[in-house]
Amino acid sequence: QTYNSLIDVWSRSGEKGAAAQRAEDIVIGMQDAYSSGEKDVQPDLESFRLVLKAWSQAHGEEYAPHRGQRLLEWMVNLHQSGQNDLVEPDSDCFNSVLNSWANSNHKDAPRKAENMIMYMDKLYTNGNVDAKPNRDNFNYVLKAWSKSENLIDAATRAEDILNFMMFLSKQEGEDDLTPNITTYSSVIS
Repeated sequence: QTYNSLIDVWSRSGEKGAAAQRAEDIVIGMQDAYSSGEKDVQPDLESFRLVLKAWSQAHGEEYAPHRGQRLLEWMVNLHQSGQNDLVEPDSDCFNSVLNSWANSNHKDAPRKAENMIMYMDKLYTNGNVDAKPNRDNFNYVLKAWSKSENLIDAATRAEDILNFMMFLSKQEGEDDLTPNITTYSSVIS
């Protein structure tokens, strides 16, 4: 709890990349201590969520989306390898990374965000029910496409994603994928 409070303070500090780096250093130290036998400092899902939030708020830092994605992948590895059973990522964790990609000016951001959705679906298919892609996740992908410099591909891809969401919501009964105003606004943009 104390460490999570400290991470939260750093994530809210407004110091962008420096804050995110400090928050990540804390969670790495917690995991190292836990792996060395200090059971009372085991980082949990909230510990990692706070660090991912800090990276997603590090707007303007070119490396922020990469760092958030790397941290998320480490979470998956820690959980799947049995090194930390409390850090199985949920859609909120993915939203932080997707938000970071959507707000970046990285030329591959739309593709990176799409790959993240596929990664979520793979985890969901393999048993992580909390990683199931939802409307918010897809909306971040659409936001990334709406900011793309490749306008022809962006428009086509955004329409394809919208059609896929509509198909899943109608044909497959996936109500949490029903497009909303944010969805349509991103496609129009």
